[in-house]
Amino acid sequence: MANIGISTIKLVDSDGDPLDNGAGELQVVLNASSAVNIGDVDLEFNGTAASVGAGSQDTGTLRVTLASDDALGALIEAHTLSAKDSLDEIESAIEVLELTVGTDGSTGPSKCMSIGGTVALGGAIQEIAVDTDGHLQIDIIGGPNYITSLVSDRDEDVGTTAENIHTAANVSIKRIDIQASPDNTGYIYVGDSGVAGDGSGGGIRLAAGDFYSLDIDNTADVYVAASVDQEDVYYTYFT
Repeated sequence: MANIGISTIKLVDSDGDPLDNGAGELQVVLNASSAVNIGDVDLEFNGTAASVGAGSQDTGTLRVTLASDDALGALIEAHTLSAKDSLDEIESAIEVLELTVGTDGSTGPSKCMSIGGTVALGGAIQEIAVDTDGHLQIDIIGGPNYITSLVSDRDEDVGTTAENIHTAANVSIKRIDIQASPDNTGYIYVGDSGVAGDGSGGGIRLAAGDFYSLDIDNTADVYVAASVDQEDVYYTYFT
């Protein structure tokens, strides 16, 4: 039997049409069918075998590019960017926190933590700080409210109608301590200008030796009245 050269073989389909593209490359179109079985097929992309295993991508990994006007692609891109931006913001916030929290108990962080006041109330952002002894510093609105001095006095012969406890000129104060004389036989009522010796004007009732203290800004606001005429009251006010 004579040998047949490959160049003499010509593949044609059932209609007699050649199966190559004229350049010696096989050109076949398969009709879709659930019963088509063409056996094992190896795919290549630009000469690189397609990657079919799971794991990290390589040069043979199949990639898909969505059209710019694809609705699903636009949705995925928007959410991807949003998630990335959120993660970047979280990362930045964590980095700042790391700089504001000490770790070894001796050296201070390079940044400080701040608190913000309500703008409508005239608040401002302030740093949380401590003094050289490690005590937290607090700025009281209106300046320091320290008590710098005190004055002791008494109101003798308190009548049954309201009278100002401090009979001298009014004094700006921060606090006043009041005690009914231990020698009194009745009660002392402490309150505003409406107090009365019979208790009808309300107020705080002090029996003999009882003590009462209140924070107030002027002695002019404190009145007393006695249930028994000519009783005594002792007081100390702080400025």
